[in-house]
Amino acid sequence: GGRCGGGREGTREATLTHGDGGDGRRALDEIENQGGTLTRELRITRGELFAANGDCEKAGRDFEGILAASRDDALTARAVFGRASCRLRRGELTAARRALERYLVIEPDGPSAAEARRALQSIP
Repeated sequence: GGRCGGGREGTREATLTHGDGGDGRRALDEIENQGGTLTRELRITRGELFAANGDCEKAGRDFEGILAASRDDALTARAVFGRASCRLRRGELTAARRALERYLVIEPDGPSAAEARRALQSIP
């Protein structure tokens, strides 16, 4: 869909707990501002919250931080999908296609697999 990284379980929980996610994002930012380190789970959740609220620039920084670990796990898949969603939103179709294809390699039956396949079919 049109929302960057929407539909992730952690994002849904954080949004339910923190409304539009603003409080959750601020709390996660404060951890970093005080010299703390976000776990991969918290970083992907923050990225998804940024993306869900249309801030793909900040979301991209969190997604890239996850992708730098070079793991093919569920968190990496979420970051790849979030990045693809943001790239679609910005009209970066070639990059979005590559990211969606990578998501499907990592998580062929993952929670966003059907959405990824639909998005791929819609890219000219």
